[in-house]
Amino acid sequence: VYGRVFDENCTYKVVPYKGIERMLETLKKQGIRLAVLSNKPDRQVGHVIKEIFGEGLFDWIQGQKEGVPRKPDPSAALDIADRLGAEIAETAYIGDSEVDAATGKNAGLKTIGVLWGFRDRAELEAFKPKYIISHPDEIRSLFNETNENSPASAGEK
Repeated sequence: VYGRVFDENCTYKVVPYKGIERMLETLKKQGIRLAVLSNKPDRQVGHVIKEIFGEGLFDWIQGQKEGVPRKPDPSAALDIADRLGAEIAETAYIGDSEVDAATGKNAGLKTIGVLWGFRDRAELEAFKPKYIISHPDEIRSLFNETNENSPASAGEK
């Protein structure tokens, strides 16, 4: 029953965090390929993303699928990077939890922890992402930097 009710109402009162849409649109215009990877059921993830952001913003959307190990196993993240033609050294994994930090690290990706989710700075710091940011504009800044410590340096996307 829960699955059916959640499926029918999975976008109820769901809105993007402030600044997310602008940040995503800016990255997309810069030619950065965008993907979503969630441990929520694949059908629901696709529905929520399309309902909230429309079609075409994300290059790949994936939730939990049978036969694919759940995060923090790196298999799905690596598969998505491969499907998008992304080099591991050029790929960042952005998330708001210890599972996200572990997934990115397990895949060998640059990890960016975000504070607008459901973990505070101390919790995120414990998992040692490469960056911790508090507002979506900081992601845009990271991808606009040209120093070698940036996820966007030397044309990385």
